[in-house]
Amino acid sequence: MNLLCHSTARGATAFLAALALTSPAVFAQDAKAPLHAIEVATMDGSSKRLGDYAGKVLLIVNVASACGLTPQYEGLQKLYAAHAAKGFELLGFPCNDFGAQEPGTHEEIQKFCKEKFQVSFPLFAKVAVKGEQTSALYKYLTQESPVAGPVSWNFQKYLVGHDGAVLAAFAPRTAPDDPRFVAAVDAALARQRGELAADKVSAGFAAAIYWKGLQQAAQEKKKLLVDYSADWCGWCKRFEAWTQRPAVKPLFEREFVLITIPTDHTPDGQAWLDAATKGKSSGIPFFQWIDERGKSIADSFDGGEGNIGCPWSDEERARFEGILKKVAKFSPEELKLLMDDLAAFKAEVESKAPKK
Repeated sequence: MNLLCHSTARGATAFLAALALTSPAVFAQDAKAPLHAIEVATMDGSSKRLGDYAGKVLLIVNVASACGLTPQYEGLQKLYAAHAAKGFELLGFPCNDFGAQEPGTHEEIQKFCKEKFQVSFPLFAKVAVKGEQTSALYKYLTQESPVAGPVSWNFQKYLVGHDGAVLAAFAPRTAPDDPRFVAAVDAALARQRGELAADKVSAGFAAAIYWKGLQQAAQEKKKLLVDYSADWCGWCKRFEAWTQRPAVKPLFEREFVLITIPTDHTPDGQAWLDAATKGKSSGIPFFQWIDERGKSIADSFDGGEGNIGCPWSDEERARFEGILKKVAKFSPEELKLLMDDLAAFKAEVESKAPKK
């Protein structure tokens, strides 16, 4: 397991404990969930306790009427219409914190959303999501929840389980029909129905790892390197071990933030794998490079036409070197060092393999 995965695992211990509950019987404990104790203001001047939504999967979004992302209202409404009958609720919180893009009154906001996007999910009173006036809800989401971190712009999305556990945060530009996002919603609803075994990592874990990795990569001005891993995949483990070697680790850490998304024992990890490969991989991809905008710029899959498997052969190693040239700023000397070390690592692994 790579270095960041180790640190992610340490930081996620409490997170996993919170996500371990999958039985409908946990509804009786909902009142104890910190998020469910929070009260929010409605547009008519009254208040509503989020505990009133206990037992439902929630999507909490800070919305705005004059933002470049405002068209996401259409996708959010479609998502809501498709899942509302399954125990899903979408809560919109108008926010004027970013570019003053929600300047209207509550009446104007409601009229705009209804007439332009036929919004039927509940809209609440305007909130602040940053600064001294931050609402109680967003103080919890950004400072205390398992996915704590700043809201970066309008239309950031928080997925909350039926038991009040905050499962994942999604970047504002994540479209409501993004297959990985929809997979996390579907997995959260599967948890609600009690269809995920208690020993499984719960819905949203892969999404949370990914989101945290994107945040760190953006902060450090690096690319994100996603390692999809399975316990049975020998190359996954070898690649993780190779990235920790003295000749490799400092070079990779200079260029990338590395995260590991487990697939074979993570329901949403497998969903993310299916979405990430778009059906191109016949097995486990061992890594995928994501640029600063969250776009995939290169993939190396274990299997499938045109993909790289374990770069043991000269041909595969040359193709692997080509990807490194494309995604990283390694000097020719550094690139040669990496390839020579990979060849040496291969020899070490094979020398320790049981003799047939």
